[in-house]
Amino acid sequence: MNKNFFSPVMLVMALVFGTTVIGCDNGTTSDTWQDITSLDQMNGTWKSSYSQNNRPIKDVIEEQGGTWEPEMQAIYGDMRVTFRVDITLTINASAKTQAMSMTSTQSYSGGNINIIWPILKQTLGSLAEEGVTVTTNDADHSVSMTFSFPAETLSDAEITEMLNSGLQINQDGTKIMVPANSLTEGMPELIFYKQ
Repeated sequence: MNKNFFSPVMLVMALVFGTTVIGCDNGTTSDTWQDITSLDQMNGTWKSSYSQNNRPIKDVIEEQGGTWEPEMQAIYGDMRVTFRVDITLTINASAKTQAMSMTSTQSYSGGNINIIWPILKQTLGSLAEEGVTVTTNDADHSVSMTFSFPAETLSDAEITEMLNSGLQINQDGTKIMVPANSLTEGMPELIFYKQ
């Protein structure tokens, strides 16, 4: 797996957020966007977040490419998920490095959550083997997960791949736009804000 901008995000999405489909309201403004042409434009620390409230688990499974079979209705019932994800990305253009951390808080409710929770908790707990810090709360069927990627050096080829990926920056260099579906299928556009 290349160490470009997409690799850490895709890995975490697969490991940490595989049980939820990402969605957000990015607060579209009147920014003027242009393609990022230099790593220097991305230098610094950037943050993004997104959330969804009370999402039907049926929709999550279908958007992940699964099929909602009748037996799944019997297993999950009308279970719902609420989540928030916070991402911090740090680019050091002169050193040609990137580092990233992500924190997710998810809570599950309704349906057969009391039956599903022990299995879900065990599955999410196994992510600790992948370097994810996992904290669960039985009282409200919630889980918080944090994963950090230390600074990695980017090769010239990886930087070129990143610059050709469709990333855009606004007119005053304070926002980076990651196009929809560029990190993972079904993922909406994300906006990172310079810190």
